[in-house]
Amino acid sequence: MIFSTWPALLVLDVEGNGTAPPDLVEVAALPIRDGRPDKTTARAWLTRPNRPVTQWATRVHGLSNSDLADKPAWSEIAEEVHGFLGTAWICAHNADTDYRVVLARLPSWQPAGVLALFAWPERPSRAWTATAWMTSSSTSSPT
Repeated sequence: MIFSTWPALLVLDVEGNGTAPPDLVEVAALPIRDGRPDKTTARAWLTRPNRPVTQWATRVHGLSNSDLADKPAWSEIAEEVHGFLGTAWICAHNADTDYRVVLARLPSWQPAGVLALFAWPERPSRAWTATAWMTSSSTSSPT
């Protein structure tokens, strides 16, 4: 495989405060360069949500209201996050949701596309395997 021909790709993960719709509490992005994760340029942002983090959400991601109390509001970091994400393809465990949550907060963000990851139950390792591509012009979940 010739990784140098790959388009820009970021592994994206977001965490929310447990409300619907969620307020973001964390956005993390790991660039893939030459087919490998580039930890030296990875970024993560913690942000103070407008509404409190629910106990359920804290159990899921470990971030509490006190952990986020002194973090910047989303409006203070949105431009920096948008600049880092740019127009790269994104890959995420829960891509459809992560994409929609970030897009709701960055309406002008236009990733080249979204690589959704789904479980492949037949594999003994239960490894996550890329099984569907969807372009940024499609907001429907892959079937």
